[in-house]
Amino acid sequence: MSGKSEELLDSLHRVVAEIEALARSAGEAASEGGEEARGKLREALARARERVGDAEASLGAKLARGARGADDYVRENPWMSIGIAAIVAFLAGSLLGGRRDR
Repeated sequence: MSGKSEELLDSLHRVVAEIEALARSAGEAASEGGEEARGKLREALARARERVGDAEASLGAKLARGARGADDYVRENPWMSIGIAAIVAFLAGSLLGGRRDR
């Protein structure tokens, strides 16, 4: 997964954990009328967990499709892939090497 996707999933996991902690503390402090609110909070938490799971599955599937596509392209066009890799390596070396004044 890309860095941004992982950051998003980590953020979602943290939000779910915070909601769980809030539900526990609300449950401890709530009176009988708070039972209904806790039930709604649990339902919302279950839906959030389901959405996080769906997002993870979707991102994983997209990543797998992208990897298969790249693999297929390289297998069908090996010399083109070697050429592209050489150009990228040359450009990266040129940019990272910088100018060397003697």
